[in-house]
Amino acid sequence: MTVFTDIDAVNDDSFNHMRHRTSAISESVAPIANYPTKLRIYLTNASPYWQVRCFIKGRTYTKSLRTTSRRVAVRGAKDFFHRTVAEIYGSTIVEREDKELLFKDLVQPTIAIEQARASRGELSKLPSRYWTIQ
Repeated sequence: MTVFTDIDAVNDDSFNHMRHRTSAISESVAPIANYPTKLRIYLTNASPYWQVRCFIKGRTYTKSLRTTSRRVAVRGAKDFFHRTVAEIYGSTIVEREDKELLFKDLVQPTIAIEQARASRGELSKLPSRYWTIQ
């Protein structure tokens, strides 16, 4: 005869507390290549759509990407990141009538962000061996 105690229940997987339905499904969390690791897309049990999350300046920003395609979600996450960074650091993105974001709309805000980082000393100068013309 097997006697079960409270300790047996704690170690049993069937007694694990279920996470909230809006929590990220850990197997689906993925960083975006060539972007900071703090930018991630993920799925939840509450929605069939991909979500994006980014931690910037002590705050977490999240948004539903309104797509079930991972490829489209990655593009949406990149757009979300650029817009959020531009809003946080005071740069403005030119709003177009056709609502399509173009590369040229991001150039000036990105340059302003990088110049601000350089003036704050967040960037280090590369040794000359990396940038000399040979």
